Amino acid sequence: MSSPSDFRIERNVELSEETKEIAERELRETPERVREALERLRELLKENKDIYFGDEDEILTIFLRPCKWYPESALALGTFPAVRYNHVQRSVRMGTIGHAVIIVITKEPLDEASNDNQSDINGVILDPDPDIIPTYTNWMLIKQVIALRDPMRRAADFKRDNASLLDGLLPEHEKEAFLEHKVVNVMKGRDDKGRRVLIVNVGGSWNPKKVTADQLFRLFYLIHEAAMLEPESQVRGTVVIMDFHKMGMSQTMGLTPAFSKRLLTFIQDALPLRLKEVHFVKEPMIFNMVWKLFKPLIREKLKGRIFFHGSNMSSLHKHLAPSHLPADYDGVLGPIDYSGADWYPVVNEVLPHIQNWNSYGYVKKE
Repeated sequence: MSSPSDFRIERNVELSEETKEIAERELRETPERVREALERLRELLKENKDIYFGDEDEILTIFLRPCKWYPESALALGTFPAVRYNHVQRSVRMGTIGHAVIIVITKEPLDEASNDNQSDINGVILDPDPDIIPTYTNWMLIKQVIALRDPMRRAADFKRDNASLLDGLLPEHEKEAFLEHKVVNVMKGRDDKGRRVLIVNVGGSWNPKKVTADQLFRLFYLIHEAAMLEPESQVRGTVVIMDFHKMGMSQTMGLTPAFSKRLLTFIQDALPLRLKEVHFVKEPMIFNMVWKLFKPLIREKLKGRIFFHGSNMSSLHKHLAPSHLPADYDGVLGPIDYSGADWYPVVNEVLPHIQNWNSYGYVKKE
């Protein structure tokens, strides 16, 4: 049985001692680095006149944690031409601009003394730690350089490119989808690793005629706006369970190519949270039609975090302990007796933040 206390955003809370250790080990988070990074990012926001975000600690921290507290990685000083991510050969060289990680793409070895003779390199799949990257100053035959981080501009890019769906979006605009349709849910509590778990029901319980794919994405977006406020989630990350139970042709056709592209662009380029794992469960044979749409758009980093389980819940349990899962996934907890309807008031409670978020992004030219 659920109670109202089960549904809340853990905002403005101090990290647990265990989470503080994770933050320092994985994100370089120390009081001194936090203080210096916040101060520097505020300066960068003032210097970049074309982009606007709030400069409160809470907002800046959302972008600094994924960048391991490198402010120039959160908002790069310059922009670089985008390169489609493909397989990387060994002759790619890495360096930094400030602390922003960069990759040099070449068709010839960069160092005459190098034994690397690979050629025709045209992309990257790496997301390395700047601490271990040497800075190369003797670059030759540079063809293209790209920034691998810069989440503030990427968030602004996504908001601009999807303005028809996201401009002015408020929870009340999707109230009916939250309250009456059980398509998007958040698991009560956290998993055994302290992560939030989003459950997406795109099987038989989803009626695409009543909740379109565009609405489905808008629900994702509203939930992410709330989840990003949780310090524990910022550090420990999030998990997604895609549940395809009783998926039929109507659901298959509902997951359009446009939806697939938008969702994966958001996850891979504009999501300021640490997405740790995506689990596909109870997928039927017809799911292969959907996967053919998604697969070409998925980069190597995300591919390594996607797991297919079918009806084999013991496979899911290798990643998510059954002690923290509901009976719906052969866990020891009771079956799910709650839905997005229980989370709607919670999302609505952070309405001022959502309204502010709507104002962030590129400064509109008059």
